[in-house]
Amino acid sequence: MLSWLYLLHPSNVISLVTDTPATINGGAPFSPDARIWKELGKIVNVARNMGLGIDPDTPMTGDEVHAMGIWEKEMRRRVWWELCWFDAYMSESMGQIPLIDQEAYNTQLPSDVDEANFRPQSKDMPPPNGSTMDHNLSHFVHKCRLVKLAKELKHYPLDSAELESSIAKARSYEAEIVQWKASLPPHLLIRGLPDTIDNSWNESANVMYPASDIMALQACHLYTMANSLIIRLWTTF
Repeated sequence: MLSWLYLLHPSNVISLVTDTPATINGGAPFSPDARIWKELGKIVNVARNMGLGIDPDTPMTGDEVHAMGIWEKEMRRRVWWELCWFDAYMSESMGQIPLIDQEAYNTQLPSDVDEANFRPQSKDMPPPNGSTMDHNLSHFVHKCRLVKLAKELKHYPLDSAELESSIAKARSYEAEIVQWKASLPPHLLIRGLPDTIDNSWNESANVMYPASDIMALQACHLYTMANSLIIRLWTTF
């Protein structure tokens, strides 16, 4: 995430990176403590100051952003939504309200593209490549969609005191999550996973982890997130 921020605006990030403890920078065991919460707040503020919470195609953005190519605009969207996911994850693990409120930004979800052919000089969005699923952005895009859905659900909290109406809401929310699952592409569906694990080593491509294994992990990750959201939804009662 920090590498994307650096690509977008180095001067805004250098001071943050040098002051960020190892727990954010990946050098020490993860521990959800107050120090991480403070540094997360810094990152959110830097992202807001960079205007990442405003979609690049919004008329109110400055000329500098409007002049960006589609690759730069898409990178800004990706950084913002990765930050939204991290904020939601950290907030949940610490029992805190997310720092980023869904009403405080209008950045559109990233697009699923063929990463192998999407470059800074691109003039168009290369559509996902059906023959090389591991080069697409499907996992990240659907993860962002689930984060967006989770934020919407949190915006309308359930109340066990109003049992009948809250149960009706919970059922409606669960139906939305089930619908999200149904919208997943075939290679990210659990039922579409291979029966056996590919343990081959592709020396020519220097690939340690075959694409089928990576997509299996991505599918499991998405399902775990979705099912955890459903469990949290019903633990209210």
